[in-house]
Amino acid sequence: MKKIFIVLTSLFLLSSCTTTEDMNKGLARYNGQHIHTLIMTIGYPNVQREIAGRKLYIWDSRQNVSFSIPQTSSSTIIGPSGVYTGTSTTMSHQNIQSHCTITVEVTSTDTIVNYEWYGNYIGCERFAQKFRF
Repeated sequence: MKKIFIVLTSLFLLSSCTTTEDMNKGLARYNGQHIHTLIMTIGYPNVQREIAGRKLYIWDSRQNVSFSIPQTSSSTIIGPSGVYTGTSTTMSHQNIQSHCTITVEVTSTDTIVNYEWYGNYIGCERFAQKFRF
């Protein structure tokens, strides 16, 4: 179980570096462009707000993701007739909360002037994929 967890964690970390790079580079490409160019790439935002005189577009994605990990254990029994060894595999269920929020600030003419994002690999990967072109 420990080895599987380490392998999965390593894969998430390696993938997460790519996702982070794609998110940063992808959003930076849209600075100075009209908001509709970004909408055409990643889809419609969840919300449009005005806060402190600033117009913001917000994409927010959250969901619970469940997956199963096989867990193998071995046992050895020493009896009067000899040594018996066996293995069994059970499934361990894991739940992860995926999330990604992108906030983009625009001018009065809807030109992108600022952005920020935060989230985890699972939540942001769907946006990061759209920036890979």
